[in-house]
Amino acid sequence: MIKALLRGAAVALLAAHCAGFAAAPSFNQVAGSGIINVGGTGFAEESSAISMAIATWTLGLVVSAQPYQILDDAPYLGRALGERMANTSYRFGALVKAGVPLIFGSDWPVARAVPLLGIHAAVTRNYQDPATGEQRTFFPEERLTVDEALLAYTSTAAFAEFKEGNKGQVAPGHLADFVILDRDITALADEDEIAETAVLATYIDGVRMYASAAMPATVLA
Repeated sequence: MIKALLRGAAVALLAAHCAGFAAAPSFNQVAGSGIINVGGTGFAEESSAISMAIATWTLGLVVSAQPYQILDDAPYLGRALGERMANTSYRFGALVKAGVPLIFGSDWPVARAVPLLGIHAAVTRNYQDPATGEQRTFFPEERLTVDEALLAYTSTAAFAEFKEGNKGQVAPGHLADFVILDRDITALADEDEIAETAVLATYIDGVRMYASAAMPATVLA
């Protein structure tokens, strides 16, 4: 599912679902009514949401997507829609290149609520073909860098929440909300290691809320 949010006084929400509603409304209808669900048959309307996002970026649009769902949808999109239409789905690279703010979530409980797996999906776009068991890449030209995926989960997400002044990055004056990982995911030779990365500790407002057994006792107790 992709959601488009107007970041302004009158917040509008555009949700592109896999099925359920007949046709995409105009953006004026979206902004005027507050919340509109856009669906249809299959996944085609996700491309409408993305095109609308790019075309209306000057209005302050933010696009929210769930990268982990690539693993579920990719095996079937080509067969259901054809390659040309399948290429209009999950166009994260195109959105970032167009300068559209992109934020990521999990869509839990539909998908797993593990940001590291979402980052891995956005960066590699690899999935397993259920028919052959082979690993394939879903339109590799739309892959993000690790830094781009991290921004979608952190500082850009804070921007969408109107909280960029105190959330989304580790900086003076910001909330001390962060995790410590067992490796630097921005410097991995093998991007598949992102999915194997473990969280050693989680801090909320500077207070350690979780620590794994592998966390050194002397680190930020």
